[in-house]
Amino acid sequence: MEKLLNIAKAILDENPNAALTGSLMLKLRGIDLGREPHDIDIIVKDYAPKIKIPESLGFKETGTASDGHGAKYESDGIILDVLSSQEEHEMVDGIRLGNVEILMQAKYRFSLQDYDGAKKHHDDLVKMEFMFPGPIKDDEDELPF
Repeated sequence: MEKLLNIAKAILDENPNAALTGSLMLKLRGIDLGREPHDIDIIVKDYAPKIKIPESLGFKETGTASDGHGAKYESDGIILDVLSSQEEHEMVDGIRLGNVEILMQAKYRFSLQDYDGAKKHHDDLVKMEFMFPGPIKDDEDELPF
């Protein structure tokens, strides 16, 4: 985790409009998902999430981020997803972090999709005690109109 955190700090130092999100951000906030973070997720307050990555880190753009919109980078087996978000950042122990509630909402949306990571996001939400929406009632007697 320390290596990922050092890389994230180097990237955040170059990008004042960016913040850390994802499992690494949750770990820094003391939220244990029962697994170690294995990638870096950065959110950028911009509709075209471009960031400056120090060349010394060796990251190369390899495709689209996990949200289908941002950019994905890789270096020495480490994946960096750069995503767009208009959420407010906050400083915690000198590191700009994203919002937990907004991350949970994003994980919920991802958990409903049909792709390999959907179960991981669902399991994370269960561990975080996310209040999943209840079933939609189809009984006309229960409708308020």
